[in-house]
Amino acid sequence: MWYLAKNGQQQGPVSEEQLRRMIQEGSLKKDDSVWQEGMAAWQPAESVAGLAFPTRPSVPTPPPLPPQALASSYAPPQYQAPPAPYPSRAAREAIMQPAEILKTLEFAPVERKLEVLGKLNTGGVGQPLEEEVRSALEKIVFGSNDKGPVRFFATRALLVHGDNSDRAVHALASFMGCQLFEDRNDKMIYFPWAPLDSLFRLRANASYAAIEGLSLARGNREAAVALRGMLDVFSDPEVRALVIFSMGSLGHEASREVLEYYGSSMADSPEGKAATICLKNFGQASVYDLMRAQAQQEAQEKKGACFVVTAVCGDDQAMEVQVCRAFRDRVLIKMAVGRSCIELYNKIGPKVAGILAVHPILRKVIRMSMISPIAAFLGCFVLAEEHGAEGGQRE
Repeated sequence: MWYLAKNGQQQGPVSEEQLRRMIQEGSLKKDDSVWQEGMAAWQPAESVAGLAFPTRPSVPTPPPLPPQALASSYAPPQYQAPPAPYPSRAAREAIMQPAEILKTLEFAPVERKLEVLGKLNTGGVGQPLEEEVRSALEKIVFGSNDKGPVRFFATRALLVHGDNSDRAVHALASFMGCQLFEDRNDKMIYFPWAPLDSLFRLRANASYAAIEGLSLARGNREAAVALRGMLDVFSDPEVRALVIFSMGSLGHEASREVLEYYGSSMADSPEGKAATICLKNFGQASVYDLMRAQAQQEAQEKKGACFVVTAVCGDDQAMEVQVCRAFRDRVLIKMAVGRSCIELYNKIGPKVAGILAVHPILRKVIRMSMISPIAAFLGCFVLAEEHGAEGGQRE
């Protein structure tokens, strides 16, 4: 029987067969001490006869490579392109669904939320929202602690995309007379869906924007009733005219009687003039188009401008308007036939201009295909007349 010492501790007794198995397994090292009866002292295991430790086979060392083989074995390093830069937020959002973008807004600053919600207010108007997007917007409106502007933008986005529910209408109407920001010193709020020169570029007060937003709830009687009630709330004629425009854009039959009353009994007031425009385009144009139509009609009445051309170009100082006006004043007015054409044009022009004023796409098509080429042609007559007049003066 054998005894062994490993790490300062004595183990055993073990049989010689167990000892050889330990050597094969590697649990008994060469420098471990062993002892059995008859030995004078402990001895290293490798010095004991009969205990054979396995030896590692020698690995032959190959001779050095010849110069030719050494040269051919060299491979130049492969070029590795630098890693692609991390995509910008705009690039990431380009491949994200609207619902995913809205989920990232929970802890975003107010400005960022307004940026995303502003895009929903201007893009895909009239197209139904996906259920996830609708749910995310409703959560902002009815289940969050977001500031007023964020909830207002989300509410209007629901109406823009066809949510005409009473719940959405009541939520938008609740902004009447409210401050969008609690702090009056906060920055200006810009509404991306409104022309920059319109009165909808407001600070802190959401009343005008809420009036315009209610016009989007097509077919909703609650919106018509709310607008009707606002006529009793506001005394400013300009704001009341805005309510009239919103009623005309909404196009609900419950509003027609109100528009007819203002159009007939208050025809010369701002409300009456607005009602007259709305009745001509009832439920067929946005608030902004209706306001633009009235502004153009008033400008034409004051200046005697070219009704149709001004309506098409949207600016009474446009090149086409100035050319047509010069052709009228310098060429047509000198001929009997020309004066008859001017008289006929003054009768039918305002009606045609009123129709074109509320159809922006039609205006662009007519301007590019008809008005601009005709103005270029008429300009030749104007220039010829000017040169003739100058020659007569020199003689």
